[in-house]
Amino acid sequence: EYGVLNNSKYIPTDGNTVGYTFKGIDGLVLGANYLLAQERYKYTGAGAGAGAAAGAVAGEVYPQKISNGVQVGAKYDANNIIAGIAYGRTNYREDIITGSDSGKKQQVNGALSTLGYRFSDLGLLVSLDSGYAKTKNYKAKHEKSYFVSPGFQYELMEDTNFYGNFKYERNSVDQGKKEREQAVLFGIDHKLHKQVLTYIEGAYARTRTNDKGKAEKTEKEKSVGVGLRVYF
Repeated sequence: EYGVLNNSKYIPTDGNTVGYTFKGIDGLVLGANYLLAQERYKYTGAGAGAGAAAGAVAGEVYPQKISNGVQVGAKYDANNIIAGIAYGRTNYREDIITGSDSGKKQQVNGALSTLGYRFSDLGLLVSLDSGYAKTKNYKAKHEKSYFVSPGFQYELMEDTNFYGNFKYERNSVDQGKKEREQAVLFGIDHKLHKQVLTYIEGAYARTRTNDKGKAEKTEKEKSVGVGLRVYF
């Protein structure tokens, strides 16, 4: 995940996991995870804190936070080919105590895929990422999201890369609000150490929103970022 992509929206990653990884075949990795709730009440009732439901019980999952989930995936990286696919089903807890759950998130079913090829003699990597997700809401219309994102990475010199990607993403509610985003990003990174990477990048995004009976709304965003990534 890099640049203008937000994969955790399709397969959430916040939470504790218990997983199994298989690497018995050269270049192929298979994995399966069970997602566990991470955010729970520490106290019961008023002691649970501001904003907590009156009937909050210590140890129970916070409303609208991950309750549990399953994730499976496979990745192949060999012979200049990169291919990956993943599927996740994530369940969320509704706050049944408040009695007003309409529109609250219940479950997200998401899938992600990536396909790339390295032109080793040119120092070039090209890729295509995509994703689809369906969000089920309690007593409300379901939401659907999908995106496609072509990208590249070119080696300018040893330990220095020029990269970029474009994204088209669409979010929609059944017979309701539709949102389309187009975004592009370019950047340069340099490896200072095996585990330390510095980068500078710029991005531009335009979002168009259509709601039933309302005029189209357009939002534009420009950003520049400079930072340091440390891998452990």
